[in-house]
Amino acid sequence: MKTSVAVFSAIFSIVSCTLLEPRLSLGEPRFNHHGQVVDSAPHDVRERAAKDTVFLVSAVSFPNSYDWQRDSAFGSVACTLKLFRNGKCVLDLQAGSASRIAVAPDMHHFIGSALFTEFSDYRGTVVKRDGELLAEWPEPEKLLGLLYKDGELHSLGLSRAGGSINYRRDGQIVHMASGAVAFGGFGADTYGQHGALYEDEGDVCFAYKTLWDKQQQVFFVRDGEIQKRSSLQAADILDARLWHGRPMVLYNLFGQSYLNDGEHTGSLSSSMNRVWVEGGITEYQGGIAVAGFFRDRQNTLRAGVCQNECYALLENGTSYIYCDGEDVLGMAAPPACYFFHRNCAFQLGDKLAKVLTPKDSSSLAYFEYGSNKTEYNLHGYLSGVTALVTNSDVD
Repeated sequence: MKTSVAVFSAIFSIVSCTLLEPRLSLGEPRFNHHGQVVDSAPHDVRERAAKDTVFLVSAVSFPNSYDWQRDSAFGSVACTLKLFRNGKCVLDLQAGSASRIAVAPDMHHFIGSALFTEFSDYRGTVVKRDGELLAEWPEPEKLLGLLYKDGELHSLGLSRAGGSINYRRDGQIVHMASGAVAFGGFGADTYGQHGALYEDEGDVCFAYKTLWDKQQQVFFVRDGEIQKRSSLQAADILDARLWHGRPMVLYNLFGQSYLNDGEHTGSLSSSMNRVWVEGGITEYQGGIAVAGFFRDRQNTLRAGVCQNECYALLENGTSYIYCDGEDVLGMAAPPACYFFHRNCAFQLGDKLAKVLTPKDSSSLAYFEYGSNKTEYNLHGYLSGVTALVTNSDVD
């Protein structure tokens, strides 16, 4: 049932002094070596687990004679997609148009212990897991989310022809929205490995917005059906998602930023006059928070996390934000290396595991975690990294 503008505005006018107390599990999930999700653990457990972690790294390797940085063959040259486990190659796949495995780093997705790939061209869209076909369909799409559950592949894609986002199960359209913008996606700071898709109370969910009659409307989708829809006149909605069935919305209105949990609204600006330019809903130190980029009273763009009017600020120049519920970290893309997207780093407690590819072709690409560094003897680049917890304390 559509919520009227008047009712929705009334809900959002209830401003509380603090934000929300319940924990919100929205950050990057952690997995054991079976690929099962491990619940949040105290710092001492997480620190011990990090000592016995298996790191997975994906890479694309080209013939030594090919200048992949110039890519004069436009991706048509023979190459391979490799998967490394603690530095040892465990998977070697032919990549490119013939095999329908993309070489672009943003089309490689670590989900649990598996490497998912997407590929699209005039023939349509293909999704594979560790090189094995999971689903394909005739329409070319750029994927925004993937979730594999109970033997069924859920996907959210943006039509490359433009005009719609499509939610599919095993390639079949379940929900289509024209002129829509999905919240979240692969590489979004406050969304996990599944991108824009997530589970809430056992159902696959996502949210999107449209512009109608000069006002933004939010649609919350659960199990392929619109569960709730809301609109707010004159507001700019930055993020929205379902949590235990409650529609949570982060938005800007008249130069102020607010977070609503479906029952109460909290101000994120107040006397500090900080307005979020880009932000998402996350969990931080036991409560709901917002992570992203905002402008302060000097109109300087800053990065950080806000909770109950308190800010954890990150260094100036931060390009990517990582938050695992307890720690928040920032990273700037190093100028001497390729760091293709956010998933070229993975957070473990108060440290980042990173894969970096030097722009100087005489230097090798490498993995780095704390004082640990591993070089990869390949002619190409590292496209992503994740971690599997093997410590028996959390297995």
